[in-house]
Amino acid sequence: MPAGRPPKNKPEEISTAVETPEVVETQAEPEVLPPLTQTDLLTIIASMQKQLVASQSATAQLAAAIKDLATPKAPIKSRKQIADEENEKLFQDRQIALERTKKANDNYLHSICEHIAGSNKIGEGFKDLQGRTSYQWHRNDVGVEIGVCSICQDVLLPDNPRYMEWRRKPAFGKMSTAGQRTVMNFADALEKSVLRDS
Repeated sequence: MPAGRPPKNKPEEISTAVETPEVVETQAEPEVLPPLTQTDLLTIIASMQKQLVASQSATAQLAAAIKDLATPKAPIKSRKQIADEENEKLFQDRQIALERTKKANDNYLHSICEHIAGSNKIGEGFKDLQGRTSYQWHRNDVGVEIGVCSICQDVLLPDNPRYMEWRRKPAFGKMSTAGQRTVMNFADALEKSVLRDS
């Protein structure tokens, strides 16, 4: 070695191997239960059956609750909503009764009207000396002639049994018309050209 220099030490080899302690597997000794008598076994079986029955009844109750939730329910209404619905039903019933009464009155007026010009029972008019009818005739745009009594507002349509009887008689007024139009389906146009009382 030359002088003045420190000696070189050889590096020591480092071992990378790790020593693991040996593990000795020991089996745990099974816990030894005391011997059961037949009564103990029957008690255990009975308690298991009770638990099974309880779980089945809980399952049935849960299924019934789910089924009950699935059924639609009426919405909860406030007192004001309930009162409004009752009022609406009351108004509808009154309207139906009013329309029924009006229809009965109209039918009565039609039955007592003579349909002769000037024969109004309310006014002081005199019957037409020539016996002309009070029906005002109107021809719509399809060509259907409709008669309307100027006294009782009775409407005569071509399908009415009294139509021809009154149509043949002379009328007090002149025929009015609504013009003419060309239609592709004449039967359908005839049906739709007249408003019918329901």
